[in-house]
Amino acid sequence: MDAVTIGGMFLLGWLSGYVTKLIRKVALLILGAQAVFLLWLERQGIITINYAQVWEHFSNLLNFNTDVVLQYLPVGIPYACGFILGMYFPRSIVPKGRRKYITIGG
Repeated sequence: MDAVTIGGMFLLGWLSGYVTKLIRKVALLILGAQAVFLLWLERQGIITINYAQVWEHFSNLLNFNTDVVLQYLPVGIPYACGFILGMYFPRSIVPKGRRKYITIGG
């Protein structure tokens, strides 16, 4: 893997982490409101939620193939590092303004 791929995946990870940080609260609010609404509909008897089926789908998400993880690991490490940097230090690679290296008349 070359440096352009590593740098590109790092920048893509940083950008997605930064955007995730920006929209996190709104997304969680929408998901929470949707869950409360579905539970209210179930309590009213309008819908029926099959919790066994829901648990089966979530348990299938947690059982993943390790060969696939190892195959994408070289690309995933720079992306994950960039994502963490963008999520917890969002302004870390954004320039803080115009830098003046040469001052004239000053």
